[in-house]
Amino acid sequence: MLMVCIGVYLKHLKILAEDSAGTFSKLIMEVAYPAVIFTSVASAHIDRNIALSAVAFDIALLGAGLIAYCFTKFILKFDQRSLAAVVLAAMFSGTSLVGTAMLRVVYESHPEDVAIGVVITALSNGFLLNSLGVFIGARFGSDNQSGLKQQIKDFLYSKPILALFLGLLWNFLALPVSGGGFSILMGTLALIGASLPFLAAVITGLTFSIPKFKGSWYAIGLVAVCQLVVQPLAFHQIVVSFDLPGTFQEIGDLITSLAASPVIVAICNRYRCNTNLASVLVVSTMILSAVTLPISTYLVSI
Repeated sequence: MLMVCIGVYLKHLKILAEDSAGTFSKLIMEVAYPAVIFTSVASAHIDRNIALSAVAFDIALLGAGLIAYCFTKFILKFDQRSLAAVVLAAMFSGTSLVGTAMLRVVYESHPEDVAIGVVITALSNGFLLNSLGVFIGARFGSDNQSGLKQQIKDFLYSKPILALFLGLLWNFLALPVSGGGFSILMGTLALIGASLPFLAAVITGLTFSIPKFKGSWYAIGLVAVCQLVVQPLAFHQIVVSFDLPGTFQEIGDLITSLAASPVIVAICNRYRCNTNLASVLVVSTMILSAVTLPISTYLVSI
């Protein structure tokens, strides 16, 4: 949230203009985000409990997205660009940005639990954001009027998707991620990816303004419910039905309680969806999660 405020302040001082959001969006979608995707997927270690936890997260996430889509399309009747912003905000949380830092605080003396949480988020929220999230932006963006076939082609050749496929292939072939030149490669990509939280927060601040869009307050309430209530409750019930160990339930309860991801602002900006609405939704859920997240953290720690 403080980094978002930096973006707002830089815009206020006219050091950066709102038009700069396009440049930040390209840096995120073409450089920093692919680096994060590849390093996360290529080095992931998967077992049954992690896979089932990721499936539970995916089901909760998709359910929240479906609720948001139906409500926004048929009741609020938003246009496609605004519909994309709401659905993306309702589905995808900032697990890769805030989640890892939060897990390191809660499980400071248990680094193995931090690693479990990172892999679960990479396989669930991260995987779908990298694939379905990018496709939603490309599909509903106003600059994509060339038909579904061309949109799918553009989607498959986008940098995040190429990084995802390459990471999956690297993982499947069990190629090394450390030692010799591989340590240099992964270390360089990790440093590039480390810029993602700041870049995503700045673009959110640059595009943020007091909501004037008709129905935006309803959208804020809808996204808050889907992101901060529906997803955590649905995940918890699904994991309990899977009979997973308590540690996986606790980790999942935390990572499903996060605010909407600032990365969706970059996606909306890249594909010309409603970037302003996306930034408003991200900031609103950040503010609300300042109340809900400490409660979740406390309940898990007792």
